[in-house]
Amino acid sequence: MEFYFEKFKAIREQKNIAVKEISIALNKHRVTVWAWESGKQKPCLSDIRELAKILHVDISEISDIKTGLSDDSDSSNIADNISAPLSIEDRIYLQGIEHELLALRKKVSYLQREKKELQSIANNIQTLIYRKDSSLKFVFANKAFLETLNLSTNKLVGTNNSSLFLGEEMSLVHSLEVRILKGERITNHEIIIPGTRRQRKGYFSGNPIYDNNGIISGIAVSIEDITDKSIAIARYKQLEDAVNLSQDILWIKDIRNENSYSFISSSIDRITGYKIKHFNNNVRFWIDTVVHPDSKRHVLEFYKKRNWEKPVDYKILTANGEIKYLREKCYSENGMQFGVIEDRTSKMEAEKYQLLLLDIIHKVPYVIWLSSDYGKKVDMITDTYKPYLDSNSKFVLNSQEMYEKFIHPEDTQKYIDWKESISDSKWWNNKSAKTIKTFLRYKLLLNGKSVWVEEQIFSDPVLRKRGIRYGILRDITEEIQNSTTLRLLKDVINKVDDLVWVCTPPPNARYLYISDAIEKIWGRSVEEFKDDAKRWLEFIHPDDRETEKEAIEKDEFPMHRTYRIIRPDGKTRKLQSSSFRDIDENGNMVDFGVIRDITDRCKCANK
Repeated sequence: MEFYFEKFKAIREQKNIAVKEISIALNKHRVTVWAWESGKQKPCLSDIRELAKILHVDISEISDIKTGLSDDSDSSNIADNISAPLSIEDRIYLQGIEHELLALRKKVSYLQREKKELQSIANNIQTLIYRKDSSLKFVFANKAFLETLNLSTNKLVGTNNSSLFLGEEMSLVHSLEVRILKGERITNHEIIIPGTRRQRKGYFSGNPIYDNNGIISGIAVSIEDITDKSIAIARYKQLEDAVNLSQDILWIKDIRNENSYSFISSSIDRITGYKIKHFNNNVRFWIDTVVHPDSKRHVLEFYKKRNWEKPVDYKILTANGEIKYLREKCYSENGMQFGVIEDRTSKMEAEKYQLLLLDIIHKVPYVIWLSSDYGKKVDMITDTYKPYLDSNSKFVLNSQEMYEKFIHPEDTQKYIDWKESISDSKWWNNKSAKTIKTFLRYKLLLNGKSVWVEEQIFSDPVLRKRGIRYGILRDITEEIQNSTTLRLLKDVINKVDDLVWVCTPPPNARYLYISDAIEKIWGRSVEEFKDDAKRWLEFIHPDDRETEKEAIEKDEFPMHRTYRIIRPDGKTRKLQSSSFRDIDENGNMVDFGVIRDITDRCKCANK
């Protein structure tokens, strides 16, 4: 069997039929068709017959096959098949009909090729596509639709929604299809894709299909799967919300437009007191208005040099004139600049209180120690251990055997058993979210005298995982002997000018202790506050009351703030308040704090 490839190519080019059309009609690769017409490969008999049909020629014109036309109905000469004699006019008329039939067949063949090509395109896109007739029964569905719903063409074609899906899955889709069947066009209507067990979302779009008479004969629908896009958008929204909830300011700007922020987190208004709208398209507002005059030059040099390996610390002036201390770290990548601004005002104040606290810790009459490595070594111990152990080095507590020599013989075994119980792995692996506390009272034998001590050991959840715990060793000899130490401590507190208070946390806040300084600062008696822990809000200056309420509702510790009060004599005083939260010896949470009258200090500063 010979294939006349040169003749095939000449006829194809003469009839202006592209290689692409032939490859689509035969479902062959274009390279294969080119190989046929160059003589490098030879088509099989069935392919030669199909090629003859596509070219509308006798099969013998492109091969040595002598079986007549490739399709008698396609290319037969009508006039030659009529045995009766025909006039010239009849022959001309029949030839005209023949040419019309050939043109129609060519058009049908072209439409069939177009249909196959469109179906091939539809099957190669990820959008879900289907077509239904006027009874809303499936006529066609592309590969993406079938695979997403795990269906076959045979199972789908000729069925309706109720045959395939649950009513609740298809109720919305069916209502949309009915609207399209009435002539409505629908675009990007969000739906749950049927048959996906509510796991996937999509944008539903559809148009009516009209026949030659302009009557709606069906509908065409596409569903764009937006599940991954929705998840990405949701995660971006969560990230943006998380950034906006952060206490730090995050800003982003394009290096090509340094005068405008691309993004700035809403925490900027909480820190500066200015609304975010002031900053959106105005970087200069930060420099000109917010940055403190003393820090402006320093900040401008930092931005200009872009020496961003280290952060810059500077001051700002808030909308209400308050000075705050910030630390800014900047980055640059892919033509974008990023900045993180941390409000360090409370940290700086906390550092001051920390130094004060450390000084107080070393002065309290307790031994305070901190151990690591799961209790195997002591990392820190206050100087007050010396009178207890009659030693000038901490090696005693690092060696249990050495320390046991100071314990009274009557309590030695009790102490050993207690230490073993808190060295057990169960104690360190405890899943409790609360601070674990254990204590033991025992006697030390120092210089022939018995000294009662109480040792308390604490481990909160975070430190416990790192093998860290801390403890207090205090002399309770006088306490056991009806000591008045607690009363003395209250006397000392009551003699200082600052107000000290202790209360239970909200919502059922109740004062456990208020020092006598309440009368000096507030001009009111202790009794006015003890019965109602929230009553002090009534005496705050109206301009500061709402801010104070918001600070209390945030319930964030440590809490440092200033506000004004109005005394019974009508005078206004400005106070500085610091509040803290901790666990008492019984494992209960307590709030405590110090309030200082800074009115006179502010007046001096203003002068």
